[in-house]
Amino acid sequence: MGVSQTGLWPKPLIEAISVASLQRISEFNAVDLANTAWAFSSLSKQDLPLIHSIASASRRIISDLSAQNMTNLAWAFARFAVHDLPLMDAIAAPALPKIFEFDAQNLACTVWAYDLLTYTDALKPFIERSVELFFDVVTDDSAVCAHDGMSWLDFVTAVRPVLLQEEQQEEQQEKEEASSTRSRRPLALLEERLEEHVLGPVRARLSRLAQSRRSSAAIGGDGEEDALQSWQDFVVYANIPYLGMHYSVDVLAGVGIVMRGPPTC
Repeated sequence: MGVSQTGLWPKPLIEAISVASLQRISEFNAVDLANTAWAFSSLSKQDLPLIHSIASASRRIISDLSAQNMTNLAWAFARFAVHDLPLMDAIAAPALPKIFEFDAQNLACTVWAYDLLTYTDALKPFIERSVELFFDVVTDDSAVCAHDGMSWLDFVTAVRPVLLQEEQQEEQQEKEEASSTRSRRPLALLEERLEEHVLGPVRARLSRLAQSRRSSAAIGGDGEEDALQSWQDFVVYANIPYLGMHYSVDVLAGVGIVMRGPPTC
């Protein structure tokens, strides 16, 4: 399935692979199934008969799936927008005991997939176990945002609504009981770390870019070009193609850009 990495789609070859895969799906092991699903989704080739066969075969050998296999399958089905609850439930169960095998990208892609497919019930236990783990595996003390910006944003954006809802429910319960049992909430801690490792450096570079633009307009010079190059280099280095709607609204407001109709959560 190396063809998926090239971005090419030779239709006769892909169709031949699909037919052959369907015929021999019972021979596929966990890696074969996960990689085939990943490859077809990377090509945006939604072959539903093959996808459903992969789901059925994967459920039969679910205990054989590695963290990477589970991530690839969940990501592929989310990318296809194929709602196969039995498979996603089957992935969620062994994912918890194997969670320490997940790296930052695995964690981010998995929660992103469950969030996109709105499988919140299956997502909640995974979030509870993965929040602290994510920070441990994503943080590189020697380099802020070293190539993991997209994992940060995918992870936090996916878990934020779930954590926010849980904390609102806890706050309401504490009000009713006139008590408080938790001083540090997971969402606040996670967003504090996101600010330190991702949003803070983004804000600093965007502010520099905005200031250099104003200065260039007033007195001329090439400061704007240097600031723009710094911003572009950082985006590539840190792998931050987007911030997500919520954090885009917040960050852009800091440099004087107001987006209409911000999200409510």
